[in-house]
Amino acid sequence: MEKEEITKSEEKSKKPKGKVRKIIEWSVTGLFIALVGVLIGIKIYQKNTHTSLFGTQYPIVLTDSMETDYMVDDVLIVKEVNPSEIAIGDDITFLWDLSGKGDVYPMTHRIIEATYYPDASLNKGYNYTFVAHGINKNSSQCRGDCTYQTQEFHEDVLIGKVTGKSPFLRVMYKILTSVWTLIILILIPCLYIMITAVIDMFKKLEEQERLQEIEAIEKGEYKPNKSNSGEDPLKDLSEKDKERLKKELLEEMLNKKKEKK
Repeated sequence: MEKEEITKSEEKSKKPKGKVRKIIEWSVTGLFIALVGVLIGIKIYQKNTHTSLFGTQYPIVLTDSMETDYMVDDVLIVKEVNPSEIAIGDDITFLWDLSGKGDVYPMTHRIIEATYYPDASLNKGYNYTFVAHGINKNSSQCRGDCTYQTQEFHEDVLIGKVTGKSPFLRVMYKILTSVWTLIILILIPCLYIMITAVIDMFKKLEEQERLQEIEAIEKGEYKPNKSNSGEDPLKDLSEKDKERLKKELLEEMLNKKKEKK
């Protein structure tokens, strides 16, 4: 009967611990999935900037063509505007095929020409034609000559006008795309699994040793450790004292479990 009560109390002490472990595991897993999702989202957003948040988009600068005004990895604040509001000297973001192979990315350059056609049929069905140019004359995109690096496009690929940049989003982008962030994403789950596995292993070994001691005491077969003098410390104990020692060992085990909970 006494063993049954002890077993029940042990099970009760394990349940809260199991819940805490599950909460930690779900939290770590959720964080890992969330960060990976953000990284994937950033990569998708770099290429497909077609959705806006309350009329504002946040494209990431991919090249050095607008340095030093906008550096690579800057996150721009681009407001959607009507094509009629675009003027010479405005910095605008538009969709452009960088490689000429259909890989369309958002590009930010400065307007040097803006032409309006009242009759769209005279301009391939478009009312506006814009010509934009990068401001960095030493850009790596020009291959040594930036004089003629211009883009001519119509209003259908216009995203909006640049109104500023976000230092906060730049820092977050740099952190999330850092190699160290990827390493941490891998190390945290691995370290957690390794540490919990080692802790569980030692706990099981300790519990097995305790249970073996208790069973030996119950059967009167307890043997001293090699570190002892070689004499059985229980030989002079009465059955009552042995029973009391057994209870103390069980209480000690339960108290340790409660402390670690």
